[in-house]
Parts: sequence; structure tokens; C-alpha cells
Amino acid sequence: MTRVRSKFSEDTFFVGFIMLLNLALNIAMFVKCIEAFVFYPIVNSIIGLLLFMLIVILLLIIRQIKYIIVKSDRLICFSLLCPFGKRLYFKNFKGIVIAYGQVKSRSYKVIHFVNNKGRVTFKIVGLRYSNYEEIKEAIPLGILPNKLKFIDMVKLFFSFKINVNKNRL
Repeated sequence: MTRVRSKFSEDTFFVGFIMLLNLALNIAMFVKCIEAFVFYPIVNSIIGLLLFMLIVILLLIIRQIKYIIVKSDRLICFSLLCPFGKRLYFKNFKGIVIAYGQVKSRSYKVIHFVNNKGRVTFKIVGLRYSNYEEIKEAIPLGILPNKLKFIDMVKLFFSFKINVNKNRL
């Protein structure tokens, strides 16, 4: 039974702490903005909408930080938004798609899991883990060819689930 545990990269804890602090401050400002809604309705509506969008973006970033355990038949991940764990059985997936991303001067890889229905449902961002290659090697799924369009890559970046049909893969 193979078992690989993820190891966070050196900047993941710092990024996670800053994102959680920023999230708490934005939620506090959003609540204050809603409380003061009576006085300046238009300005507060715009500020509240911007703060709400920032909160959603922060939650999407925090969602990418997961503690992963890869076993021979399944992958288990824990995160702040899913503290009791999520189990993904490899028999429910037909393969993985590897995409590339870039942040400032660093490039990284992202593993997207494609289920048997052809939908991308889960991702592992290589930027967050120091043992990304070890995690990738421990996953017993085949790599599907990557012929995704630009709009699909944008959807995947923002954690939307896309359908990869036979025309693209």
C-alpha cells in the first residue's frame, strides 16, 4: 500500500496566514458596511459588493491549500473549508489533466482530476507543495492529453467545473 503525504512549500503557511487575516478583516468591513447601509446606500452598496467579491476570491485561494494523503486506491484531502476530509476514489476517475500556471517569476503545474463523466472535479496546485512530483507519481491514473481552450483554463483557474468531452481530449 503506497502512502504519500503532502509537504507544504515554505511560503504556503505565510500565504495561508495572510489570506485568513485578510479574510477576517474583509468580513468585518463587510458587516460594518451593511450596518451603515442606511446612511449612504449607493456608496455602501458598491463597497459592499467589492468586499463580497474580494471575500469570494480569498475563499477560492484558501480552498487551494489542502493537506493530501495519497493511498493506493484513494486520495484523502483536508483543508480549512473541509476539515473532516474528502475522499476521492481513483476508480471514479478516468485520468488526470496537467495544466501549467505562472505566478510572478515562477511557473507551476496543476493536476486536474477528470471523472468518468468527463468533468474536471478536483485539482492539486503544485505551487503549494514541496513534494509535488512525488504526489503526482503516487496517483495511479493516466495522464490525458491537454487540449483545453483558453476559456477552459480560466474556468479551471477559478475552480469552476468544466466538461471535457471527447473532442478536446
